[in-house]
Amino acid sequence: MTNRQVPTDKELLGRATKLARRAGVDWSFIASQCTELVVFGSRAAGLETPFSDLDVLVVRKHGLAMPLPGVRGIDLVFRTEDEILSAEWLKSEMAGHIAACGRWLQGSGRWRNNALAVRGEPNEAAEAKRRRISRLAEALRNHWDRLTPDFRRRNLTTLRREKQRLQLLQSGIAIPPTRLLDMWAEHNSVRNSCEEHALSGTDLPQILWKRLLSLNWFSIRQMRKERW
Repeated sequence: MTNRQVPTDKELLGRATKLARRAGVDWSFIASQCTELVVFGSRAAGLETPFSDLDVLVVRKHGLAMPLPGVRGIDLVFRTEDEILSAEWLKSEMAGHIAACGRWLQGSGRWRNNALAVRGEPNEAAEAKRRRISRLAEALRNHWDRLTPDFRRRNLTTLRREKQRLQLLQSGIAIPPTRLLDMWAEHNSVRNSCEEHALSGTDLPQILWKRLLSLNWFSIRQMRKERW
C-alpha cells in the first residue's frame, strides 16, 4: 500500500488528549494510572475514515480500578497486568493484532513476543470465529428473502471480513485493521458475484452460497507480500 499517511506517536497522543478533553477526561490521569497505552486499529495504521474511533489498549496497574466516563471517539479496551500475561489473552485475535500492529505510547509491551509466538496454533479464538461464521452464513441463507439489498450487502461484507480473519488466524498472520481487509478484497472475484441483480433476488444465489462456505476470499500469499 502506498501514499498512506501514517500518524506519528506524537500525533496519536495529541488526538487522544484532545478527544479525552472533549469528554471532560484528563488524558494525563489515564496515563498515570496504567502501565501501558497502545493505539491499534485503523488510526494506528493511517487507514481511518472520518468515522473511525481511536482504539486504545489501557493496561491498568495491579489492583487499580479505573471508572471512567465514555469518551466519544475513543474506544478504550481495559485489561489488567495479569490478564495480558494469560494464555487466553495471548492467543486472542485482539492480542495478535495489537502485538503486530499496535503503537506503544507508554509501556514496554513485554507480552508482545509471546503473543506473536503462538500465532497459527490451534486455539479457541479460531474455533469461536468458525462457529460465528457458520451461524452468520446460515442465518443469512434462512432470512435472505426478508432482507433488503442494503442489508444483504452489509451481511455479506461482515461474512467476508470474518472469513478473512479466520483464514489469517489459521495461517499465523496478525489480523490487520478492517479497512485493510476491505482494500485487499476489492479486486477479488467475490465482488463480481455480489452485483445488484444477485442481491435483489428472492433466493440466495447458489454461487454466492458456495462462496459463503468457502475460505477462498482472498490470497494469503498476497497478504504476506504487503507492507503495511
